[in-house]
Amino acid sequence: MYHVHKINKKLRRLIFIFRRIKLLNNDKITKMLYYSFAQSILQYGIISWGYAYKTTIKSLCRAQNILLRIIMNKDNLYHSDLLYDEYQVLNIRYLYLYRVLYFINKNHIFYSIPRINSNTRQNGDAVLYICNLNIVQHSTLALEPKLINILPNELTNVNPFNKLILKLRFQEFIKTQFCRENISKLICID
Repeated sequence: MYHVHKINKKLRRLIFIFRRIKLLNNDKITKMLYYSFAQSILQYGIISWGYAYKTTIKSLCRAQNILLRIIMNKDNLYHSDLLYDEYQVLNIRYLYLYRVLYFINKNHIFYSIPRINSNTRQNGDAVLYICNLNIVQHSTLALEPKLINILPNELTNVNPFNKLILKLRFQEFIKTQFCRENISKLICID
């Protein structure tokens, strides 16, 4: 994908910049710079390309891992999952899911997706889109109802106009182990 290659080039350029910035030894400033430079580059258009194949996104994951290792001053053998936990940032897959959840809430999709109204286990769940095309299965349209079914009631029943509370609740929900286990099953995160 052309867009992923452009983002990869931009992240690779940031590696040099963050090597110079890490000399400041101020964690608060480097984290702020990471959010303003690296994460903003990663978030741009992530709803359209974020559910691409693992092989397509692998170069971006590597660039993000290298960037975090440089910021945190860790060696190459340091495990990448620990990097994200210690620095408290989201990797590309979870950043994509956060942006999809934010998109769902911002556009009031919680209320527009049809629900199952039969006396079964799935009562109240969102109706899943069924399509055999692989490209549709790897789209935001097919992922939205699956994510809505995982969300707890305190996220789906919040006033959609109170954006700050929703943003904070989404961030906390994505960091929970329950969310990571269920989402990993949904989209096969390694």
